[in-house]
Amino acid sequence: MVRQAEEVAQQITQQEQQAPLAVQAVKQKRFVKKGGKPQGERSGGQRHGYQGESKCNRDTAVEMGLVKRVQQVKAAAVHQGTMKTDPVKIHLRDDAVPHAVHTARRVPLPRLSKVQAELQRMEEHGVIVKVTQPTEWCAPMVPVLKPSGAVRICVGLQKLNENLKRETYQLPTTDETLAKLAGSTVFTSLDAASGFWQIPLHEESRILTTFIITPFGRYCFTRLPFGINIAPEIFQRKMHELLDGLEGVAGYMDDVIVHGKDKATHDRHLQSTLERMKQVGPKLNEEKCVYAQPQLRFLGHIVDANGVRVDPEKVSAVRELDAPTNVHELKRALGMINYMSKYIPDMANVAGPLYDLLKGKMAWTWDQPQQRAFQRLKEALVTSPVLAHYDPQRPTAVLADASSYGMGGVLLQLHGESWKPVAYCSRRLTDAETRYAQIEKECLAGVWACERFQKYLVGMDKFRLITDHKPLVPLINSKDLDAVPVRCQRLLMRLMRFNAKAEYAPGKTLVISDALSRSPLKESYSTTEAVIVSQSKLDRIRTATQEDPQLQHVRKLIRDGWPKRDDPLLALMSYRATPTTSTGVSPAEMLMGRKIRTTLPSLKKNLIPMQPNRDLIRRRDEEAKQQQAFYYNRRHGARDLPPLHTGDHVLSKLDGEKVWKGRASVQQECGTPRSYQVKSPGGGEMRRNRRHLQQVPPPMEEENTDSGQPATEPEQEAPQHGSDQGLCESNVKSPAVISEGLTVTRFGRVSRPVKRMDM
Repeated sequence: MVRQAEEVAQQITQQEQQAPLAVQAVKQKRFVKKGGKPQGERSGGQRHGYQGESKCNRDTAVEMGLVKRVQQVKAAAVHQGTMKTDPVKIHLRDDAVPHAVHTARRVPLPRLSKVQAELQRMEEHGVIVKVTQPTEWCAPMVPVLKPSGAVRICVGLQKLNENLKRETYQLPTTDETLAKLAGSTVFTSLDAASGFWQIPLHEESRILTTFIITPFGRYCFTRLPFGINIAPEIFQRKMHELLDGLEGVAGYMDDVIVHGKDKATHDRHLQSTLERMKQVGPKLNEEKCVYAQPQLRFLGHIVDANGVRVDPEKVSAVRELDAPTNVHELKRALGMINYMSKYIPDMANVAGPLYDLLKGKMAWTWDQPQQRAFQRLKEALVTSPVLAHYDPQRPTAVLADASSYGMGGVLLQLHGESWKPVAYCSRRLTDAETRYAQIEKECLAGVWACERFQKYLVGMDKFRLITDHKPLVPLINSKDLDAVPVRCQRLLMRLMRFNAKAEYAPGKTLVISDALSRSPLKESYSTTEAVIVSQSKLDRIRTATQEDPQLQHVRKLIRDGWPKRDDPLLALMSYRATPTTSTGVSPAEMLMGRKIRTTLPSLKKNLIPMQPNRDLIRRRDEEAKQQQAFYYNRRHGARDLPPLHTGDHVLSKLDGEKVWKGRASVQQECGTPRSYQVKSPGGGEMRRNRRHLQQVPPPMEEENTDSGQPATEPEQEAPQHGSDQGLCESNVKSPAVISEGLTVTRFGRVSRPVKRMDM
């Protein structure tokens, strides 16, 4: 068979045709040596295959019949070109505002040659073309150095992204993709070359992707560029259309996995997949394709017949992490560990001391508890369990448990006689949920766990919901919601879309869910960033940072927070430097004839002394006061009181008093408006505003009705305290005595005593 493969390869080469995929794999990739012995794995194979695994050896190539079967699938057909699909058109929003950068960002001189070579390579492959005509859209370009030393052309399309209409297409999750591998034992990983660059752009949309670079001019993309926000949805939709109808194939973006329950099934699925890709694309990256393996690396996980487990490369990266020295480094480390949290059943319990440091009011303290937790997390990844592939045909159970401050759950499926975990989940209770009754917490834990695993449970005929709270079982299994507490009614209504049957199990048997609930995960979002810097350069950066006082001040601000601006003198200075609405100048300008320097940056010409026009300021201030008085009077219904004249009798009432009192007379009008000098009957004089005075008619002259003589008033003692006594006295006069037994009131009515019979 080996000789036959070589003869076929020689025959095709002599006919000046490109070698078939299988023959090229035999000759160029050295799957089979001339001696007939299997060739070891090449260095590039460790990128996607599990460490220590082999590529397609001689027996596999012969048994699969790739030499005979796929001779029509030529290398150029699956490894070159673009996807055979309609060009994509970019749609702008109706209110889109064009944005063009006219000045390119400077490129360091040592990188100019690499940038020119990369631009030339992209132009030769038809990814970009030169632009000479004026364009409304133009984005900046930044060259990024790859670890290999080559340059990656990155274009900042942020302004264009803000003005695009995005199509809605749901991207599959990693768990949904891996769940399709249940029951498979043989796997092939295919990688689409250059991803988005395989999708052509419509001619009208190309000009929108124009970018500028010095000194090589402007270019635009002819393919779907990286960095545009509509690219993931479009590419995933194209890949879904490509793989639609094929069996044993799952895809996530540019990663495609072909699987089968045995080798024959896998070969059949692989052949149909390659035939489809030959017809419509996409083109494959032969350096990253791995064929017919019992286990391989896919989407950051190791998949095989037993299930899914953590990637050893990621474990080694976490194992080599140094202890964090601040909150930012801790978030970055937890972000890497959280990616593999599905493999750590008791992660919340182990990572509890670390999550406490993320609380807003918690000071940074890295002590023994935090160090032990960090070490236990790294050790737990080494011995992490294997998660089974989800199979909707297998018996399924959900274990849920709640504690006083958290809840957790685990999805299990029956494999033979043992239950194997498929996924874990946990979270903290909110402040309101911590006050629930225990039965309500347990009910919430069961409902939340089912909702968390809804992509596995919705539509399933029946599954078991296991809890260690026995009173909850009849509530869940009962169909009569009227007999259920109100809060549990709302929770059980959310559970109606699941066909769950509650079962009781003692708490000692629910080890995993109990541990998750007692130390739940706190949601955190982290972005991992890395810059390739040598250790010696890092040491120089640290030394320079410690010697720079400004950087030390910035470091203190980052660690302790921005200082509070609570200085009252700064607020007073800001008030004095702020122009008033009435005058148009600040108080400092009116006082000193210039603006004062504040904490805000200011030009020197604004601080030059310049005397304001004081007459204009007075006129503006007077107009503002008149306008303010007009609107105040109109709003509150204020009116002008009639003026008083000398000799008018008045009553007085100060602010805060409730009654008018103290009859007095007006002596004269003062110089200021609405101000009068009044005199009390006792002789005291005082100054009062018009609103504190009320005019009254003068007192009536009382006459003797019987003899015609004026009534005499009894003598009154002179006041002892001048004006104060005069205003405090009552204005009610003593009744005048007319004759013995008869008196006249102050209103002139004669008061006669009652005549009674002398009994």
